[in-house]
Amino acid sequence: MALAAKHQKNLIPSSAMTSYNEHIIDERGTHFKLWSPNAEKAQVLLFNHDSNGLAISTIDMTRSDSDYFTASVGQKLYDYFYAFKIKHQGKWLAPTPGI
Repeated sequence: MALAAKHQKNLIPSSAMTSYNEHIIDERGTHFKLWSPNAEKAQVLLFNHDSNGLAISTIDMTRSDSDYFTASVGQKLYDYFYAFKIKHQGKWLAPTPGI
């Protein structure tokens, strides 16, 4: 399934120290955060800006006690697209773009 055909992917802007509710880029890398209280598992899918809709990387997220899932990578992922994917009731749902 080509994600681009179903969802508009979110672009991580190229400005320094970009911060949104669901991702932060700082001196340590890029950090993702997703609130999904009903999800069993969650992943971040990364896409190259010139991709054909296939993820170039999938990052498993870790659940916190407050129903947030988090993941970090040691790179500053400027100019990459990302989407979240959750597992709910035993099934992986279609990826949804970040805000």
